[in-house]
Amino acid sequence: MIVLGGFVPSSVVAAWAFVAPLGALAFATPREALRWFLAYIALVIVVGTFGGSLRGANNLPSGLVLAFFVLNIAGVSAIVFLALYAFVRERDRAFEATRRLFGQYLSPQIARALLSDPAQARLGGENREVTALLADLQGFTTFTEARPPAETVRVLNRYFSAVVPVIFANGGTIIQFAGEGIVAVFNAPLEQPRHALVAARTALAMQQAIEAIASEDPALPRFRVGIATGAALVGNVGS
Repeated sequence: MIVLGGFVPSSVVAAWAFVAPLGALAFATPREALRWFLAYIALVIVVGTFGGSLRGANNLPSGLVLAFFVLNIAGVSAIVFLALYAFVRERDRAFEATRRLFGQYLSPQIARALLSDPAQARLGGENREVTALLADLQGFTTFTEARPPAETVRVLNRYFSAVVPVIFANGGTIIQFAGEGIVAVFNAPLEQPRHALVAARTALAMQQAIEAIASEDPALPRFRVGIATGAALVGNVGS
């Protein structure tokens, strides 16, 4: 800028210096990027203030100065946009992966609530009345002893594909898969009015959902479902 006569005669070439704090933000640490950004601002102010007094003009045609002015602004803007575009795309991809992972265990509304307010998943928790739903396959051990593992997994996938959406559709939270068993709770982590009634309806809907599967093969084990309502400490335990 000094060599070319100041801020405007230099065709705002100083804008390229902004790539330094931007690069530090992308490849270093936020603290390091902040130092680079403050240095960039300071240099622009100093050179913009005193550069013109050291050399007030250059021998370049005004049209060329204007053309480079536009190219410099456009070039830096393109780099900033591409960097932010890549960052936002990766952020959205990570968020979608997290949401998809949550969606395997939590209903969509609960997953959205926890992602928007992670404090709800803090360790410890609060005392709250909940309804627990416990379901497993009667005679599952005997069934697995007589079938190859691949068939056992296929049957479990069919069963879970039928009953898990039912639990989610009624606002239940699956807190455990134990072999063929499922443990879900209602009224946690989000409050649900009449949660015991919702759990009972969920149990009946689960039985209906698996009836079509079990009717295809009388040898397939059947889900048995129990529910219980009582006080619980609701929250995360452990690391």
